[in-house]
Amino acid sequence: LAQVSFERIVRWCFALLAACTRMVRKSDPIPMVLAGRMRTTLLVVVTTTALWWHATGLGEEPAQSSCGTSAKDVACNEEDVDSAYLQLRSAKGTTVASALGSKVAGAMLMAAETLMPPSRVWGLLAGWCFLGVMGLIQRIRYLDVASGGEEASEHLKLLARADANIALAHEQDQQRKSVLMDNWTLAFRAAFFIMLSASPAMMPEVRDWFHFMTYDTTYTAVLIMWTMDRTIGKTTAAVWDAVLGTVLSFFFMFLISGFFPGGVHTHDTEGFTSNHVWGIGMAYFFVTVLGMLFLNFPNGVRVWCLSYHMANMMYFLKPKPLDSPAKFSEGFHVSPKGEMFGYCLITVLACGLSIIAVSLPTPKSSHRAALEKAEVTKREFGTLLRSLVRIYLGDFSMDSSNVFIRVQMYRNRLVANLQDMAGDVSYSWWEHFDRGSYADVRHMLGQHIQMSQKLVAGAEALESGLATDSRTDLDKRSKLIEDIKEPLLAVEGSMLKLFEEVTDGTKDGTVDEDEAQSMLQAVSTVEADMLKFSSSFRDACARLSDEKFSSRHEAFKDEYQVVFMILTMARDITNLANHLAKREPVERANAWQVFRGGVAGFFAGTMEASHQAFAKRNSISLLLCFFFGYVGNGSLIPPYTADIATNASLLLSNFVGSALQKNMGRVQGLVIGSVVGRVIHALLSMADCNGNAYGVSMVITLGIFTCISFYLFMSSETFGFTAYLFGGFGSMVILADCAATEDTEGAYLSITGATICIIIMAGVDLAMAPSAADDAAQAFFKFLREGREAVNALLDHAELPEGHNTAELSTDLDDTSRSAQEAQKAPSMVRKPFRLELFTALVSAGRSSNVSIETLSRAMLAQPDSRMSDATPSKYSGGISPVLEVFKACKSYPELVEAMQNVLLNCFLLVETSVQAGTSLEAIHASKDIKMDSDVAKGLLKQVVQEISQETGAKFKETMVPLDQCQDTALQVAVNEISMLIDRCRDMKQHSMTHV
Repeated sequence: LAQVSFERIVRWCFALLAACTRMVRKSDPIPMVLAGRMRTTLLVVVTTTALWWHATGLGEEPAQSSCGTSAKDVACNEEDVDSAYLQLRSAKGTTVASALGSKVAGAMLMAAETLMPPSRVWGLLAGWCFLGVMGLIQRIRYLDVASGGEEASEHLKLLARADANIALAHEQDQQRKSVLMDNWTLAFRAAFFIMLSASPAMMPEVRDWFHFMTYDTTYTAVLIMWTMDRTIGKTTAAVWDAVLGTVLSFFFMFLISGFFPGGVHTHDTEGFTSNHVWGIGMAYFFVTVLGMLFLNFPNGVRVWCLSYHMANMMYFLKPKPLDSPAKFSEGFHVSPKGEMFGYCLITVLACGLSIIAVSLPTPKSSHRAALEKAEVTKREFGTLLRSLVRIYLGDFSMDSSNVFIRVQMYRNRLVANLQDMAGDVSYSWWEHFDRGSYADVRHMLGQHIQMSQKLVAGAEALESGLATDSRTDLDKRSKLIEDIKEPLLAVEGSMLKLFEEVTDGTKDGTVDEDEAQSMLQAVSTVEADMLKFSSSFRDACARLSDEKFSSRHEAFKDEYQVVFMILTMARDITNLANHLAKREPVERANAWQVFRGGVAGFFAGTMEASHQAFAKRNSISLLLCFFFGYVGNGSLIPPYTADIATNASLLLSNFVGSALQKNMGRVQGLVIGSVVGRVIHALLSMADCNGNAYGVSMVITLGIFTCISFYLFMSSETFGFTAYLFGGFGSMVILADCAATEDTEGAYLSITGATICIIIMAGVDLAMAPSAADDAAQAFFKFLREGREAVNALLDHAELPEGHNTAELSTDLDDTSRSAQEAQKAPSMVRKPFRLELFTALVSAGRSSNVSIETLSRAMLAQPDSRMSDATPSKYSGGISPVLEVFKACKSYPELVEAMQNVLLNCFLLVETSVQAGTSLEAIHASKDIKMDSDVAKGLLKQVVQEISQETGAKFKETMVPLDQCQDTALQVAVNEISMLIDRCRDMKQHSMTHV
């Protein structure tokens, strides 16, 4: 292969492609797709191998030169360059591009030829570009093609439709296999393309040209490892961060070097003293570093920009002779020879390979993943609802408690899939950039996610009603279920059919006229079933109990909550279907709006306390690391050592949790990765650095090392961060220049600098970052405050406060749980040990409270259909909420509102006192004077129920509207949820006193 031409290799590959295509009939779609994947894989492997073999020239003798080919002989090679180039190089701020227009054409032509890379570099670039084109073609081909993984679960689909237990077991098995396969596939892809990026190590002439151009290639592997993700969208977003960060770093140095070429010198230059340049450079360093940290840049941009910028500014501020070689573009002229230009070039090439890695042979697409998850969540919600309805109807013969636990697990799985889908929808922009109809697809998938999240919240409320021990008489309940079973199953079937139709309508981004008419017809069917079910439920309740409000509340309050939530979920589906049937065009932002939003994004959230704390903490860490390396430490750390600050920049993280655990992971990843990489590098350097044996063994070893590291990073939640650092820092050492004797002093300095970096960052984190225990406490206190404000607003005005919703309350509880788990791992040095049991119990009670707030808001905001004149008596139809109007007509309601405010306030004080007390005795004594008076609130609630019964009488009995729009039902649910909120406050009080 090394003897044939590049054109002939390409012809062979395309002939093989054509042969594979002719082997399959075009009328057979499934084999066609399989053959397409097979021939694409074969083409990529054969072409890459041929180009790589031809470019590296394996089997050829290395070219002989009067100078050596190692890194130490670069100076010798530069002396052989024509004197015209050396004359050009000595001129400050002059580049080949600017000199081509001068009269010294002969000398400039020689300079241009010197900067031109060897022919083998062009071969590598041609191969990489070919792979890039193949990756782009595959992305376009597969963007709208469904994955074949969904078909594997079809044989159990019917069995799992109504049984969450079977569905959960099967999908967990499928997920384990899929995740394992995906992780290994991504690891092999990453290793393969990292080996391609390291192939210049096998070409001495290419390696020498990189040294001559002062390009650092040790970052190629870490760039691929740290930008490659599970999908093209996520990878492209990370690549954008890396490229933008590198370009910003180049711009920062281009700007300061334009005014002060070479930076600080040992002697004064014309117009400026060295002290002036040092002072201006130090001020510029402060401004750029603090700007990157305090402005709202993505963390990836910060990492790549500051990692280069720290080393650049260290060299700029280091006093040096006037004739020292230039490392950057100077005098506002871009020079292709220099470290920063090389970093930009290497970043673009390595990041391009990272995108190609997730594109070939079969693309891993966020858009495809979002479409697949839409199908998965459609099926999962159907299984969830059917299971809950059958639990309510008592159709399960096995232990209902075990079935209910599995249903809760299945709901949590649905929540996780919806979160993943939201991320895929967001990242899919990086794959199609909203061109054509893809903007409509993303918009409609977002609507599907919002509707599904509301449905899941309703399912959680339904679970809460079913989990509570039924207070309904068993005989009455059995008779009630017998009367409503068939209408309820009819509602279930029609609403799920509509849900599937709506979901399918959102996947292609358009709703045509036929689809719109079909949706409207399905909506009519659902509404008819809802009305029929509502009539059956009302008739059964009236027959089995007294017609008074209080009697029905006492007999069927749990049943009212269950049926209200089922019909509310059906209403959410019909609302989205009606919206889609209108076929309103999606509003798209113009270029100016996008630009303005992007600029405003740099300042968004910069004044938030969490962002300010992150910026201050990391600013101090980076500046301390920089100045420690700038000053040095005797014989331990030489002055002007940039490695400490560079490592600190690469370790920047917005991780929230235990500072000690985070920094221990940093120690393991950085130090052990550097040591293992150093050992591997020393073993590889035992061979001839100029021979093919070194290049081949180094590339293969690097591939194995990165494959294992990347697999651990993708598959382990506990050790993923450590493996992330281990593979990145280890690969940089393995790619270092080969030398006959290992630089033990440099290795010692590298490990020492890494250790000092982590010690500084850990010290700053421990001193300034809030502990995980404080984070858990503050997150739960925030939940209690916002929950109290939400309940008070609902009782006073029948609406949630601006900026408040149950999703944010749920986020506060998630933050509490996560921080509590981290706090449990941290050692207790001064305070009493962290009480995980207390926070676990509080979070559990908090989730139940959040469900009650969600259900109460739905009941208080229930609005009748204006088309139905008998939905609400005119006496109560004048306000925002007819439910609130009825409440306000009751004499005891103001006292109930005041009692509820006292219960919520005292609950907060009890929890706060118990959590913040320094000792258990202090907690007990401090909480003695706090009286919740929940019994008073319960008594007032019963009085309000009686007053509602007297106020309304039987006026709502004849209302012919669905139960979700009926004020009688909404009142029943609202009263029940207020009672449950009082019970949850009692639970929190009990937990606070039990776990002191």
